[in-house]
Amino acid sequence: MSKKIDKYIPIIVFVLFVSVISILTKGRNINFTNIKHILNQSVALIISGMGVIFVMSQGSLDLTQGSILVLAPLIGIFSENAIPGSFIPVVILVGMLIGLMTGSIFSLLKVPSFVATLCLSFVLRNFAYFLWDYIPGGYVYIPFNLFVLDKSQYKIPILILIVLTMYYIFEFTKVGKYSKAIGSDEKVAEYSGVPVKKMKILAFVLSGMLGGVCSLFGVFRAGTLALVTGHFFEWDVLVAVLLGGTPLTGGANSKLLGVILGSITISVINNGLVLLNVPTLYQQLVKGLILITIISLSFEKEKVMFVK
Repeated sequence: MSKKIDKYIPIIVFVLFVSVISILTKGRNINFTNIKHILNQSVALIISGMGVIFVMSQGSLDLTQGSILVLAPLIGIFSENAIPGSFIPVVILVGMLIGLMTGSIFSLLKVPSFVATLCLSFVLRNFAYFLWDYIPGGYVYIPFNLFVLDKSQYKIPILILIVLTMYYIFEFTKVGKYSKAIGSDEKVAEYSGVPVKKMKILAFVLSGMLGGVCSLFGVFRAGTLALVTGHFFEWDVLVAVLLGGTPLTGGANSKLLGVILGSITISVINNGLVLLNVPTLYQQLVKGLILITIISLSFEKEKVMFVK
């Protein structure tokens, strides 16, 4: 498919899904209350996607986001019980440490990112299961005063600040430029003096950090934490980034701002499937088919040989 058409695919896909779901739900998805709900759902995906885009622009994957959503707040709860006021910084720090661990395994041990992050996601979630048994009284306590951050007057400015900061880093600093260079051709980038290993680790640290921030908003929105928190979330983020126009192999065509439209699109899809009473199992099937389709339509298949 030509590059001229490729750049419009995210918009075409968005309009297509909104139209189809509007017809199937008889317009229930486009009333004010539901649109507000969709945008609210998109916040977590946008924040997470702002970090994951750095990893994917290098031609790699990060499938630990769903595990971070449950493990980081869980450790934050233990910290809050011991040191009041430490919940937010600890959650973000845990996300960064998970990113550092993931990036180190991937970059230094040369384990493919798909394998490394998929395996780690299982390890991290099972560690959360282990910790859950040690929650004092079995009650998940989230500091009540922090729920105010889920209000629009706080959430929207924070989201805008995150997007603008990540956009600047991605488009105007060496971190973003080097990440896209690695995705375009890793060996050429290395020969050109790009510190490839360092950049790979840094990309995962950024991804983990924003995964931690994302988990905060998820907890504040839900008002609690459960072991099922974040299940399949990493796949929603992956689909959102791809729907935003970033190639699976990364490179110069990676689009950070496209993550916003991609996140809203996947939220429209999730919301539509719920309105249509589609069982959870089939929801994942539908999104899997969407993932395969968007890759097939958007990118040259001969270039999508493997993900580092």
